[in-house]
Amino acid sequence: MSTMTEIEIIEKHAENIRNGLEKVKPGMEACFTDGCVEGDAIWQGDLLLVISGDIPEDFVVNSDPKRDIRQLVPGNTIGAKHCLESLEGIQVFYPKEWNAESLLGPFISVASGHTAVVTHPVHGNVLIPGRFNVQTYYQKEYDKEMEKERRAKD
Repeated sequence: MSTMTEIEIIEKHAENIRNGLEKVKPGMEACFTDGCVEGDAIWQGDLLLVISGDIPEDFVVNSDPKRDIRQLVPGNTIGAKHCLESLEGIQVFYPKEWNAESLLGPFISVASGHTAVVTHPVHGNVLIPGRFNVQTYYQKEYDKEMEKERRAKD
């Protein structure tokens, strides 16, 4: 039986990664834990998931009946396939002007007792435990020709 505290286990794990004894690889699953607080974040490729507070006032529930509300990134390419595995116990809210140029993505609210799983065919799944709210953002890049920032696309 180990007598190490949680923080000692985490420090040991980080030391092992630093010394090359363990590898963090692309495509590995990531999970928000009960120890996460508002502002903690996980990148899934070009999608940033951030633990947030309340639902933004100007966000709305899905108003487009043709939209697959499980998909968190607009588009039809493989890079846009960041999707919720299920909607059970999950509410998804969108910015009023959500489109392929948006830098701000959907807001996910997970009820207690449920887990949201954000899947992607290339990147590892991200697990969001119940009682968390998560705001999504898209990676941006600078377009020199247009002289403005725009959403990066996988």
